[in-house]
Amino acid sequence: MNASSQQGLVRQHLIDPETCIRCKTCETRCPTKAISHERNYVVDSAKCNFCMKCVRPCPTGAVDNFFDLVCLYSTSQQLGWLELPPDAQRSPTASAPSSSVANEARPIVPPVQQNTACERPTRAIVSDNYRITAQGSENDVHHVIFDFGDSPFSCSAS
Repeated sequence: MNASSQQGLVRQHLIDPETCIRCKTCETRCPTKAISHERNYVVDSAKCNFCMKCVRPCPTGAVDNFFDLVCLYSTSQQLGWLELPPDAQRSPTASAPSSSVANEARPIVPPVQQNTACERPTRAIVSDNYRITAQGSENDVHHVIFDFGDSPFSCSAS
């Protein structure tokens, strides 16, 4: 179900593939099973009801992206993304979801190490994701392994 916030526009929930660490948290929290993954985590707009149950548990804020669009992006389009589509393809009024519950949610800011300064961003791919806690436990802890490829990882303490 898609909420329409302005005439001619439809609301869509998207996951940022650059910020997502593929921890599976959003997928396990989604009561409508709207979130799935292959290479990227994607949201099926036909199943998403904007309940926001995936937003708060996300450790990076990657799932906190809601846009007013002229045309919805399919899950197959989302699977091929390296980053969210350019702003030119989005409505200038893109903002948080329009439901009253969603408007109460605050954006989640990813944690930042204050004593580290990176000269330039480095891209990484999640090569593996191991669940450390037992199935059904109260917490869901994962060991995530990143592959930086040939990219140098150059950060220095400030």
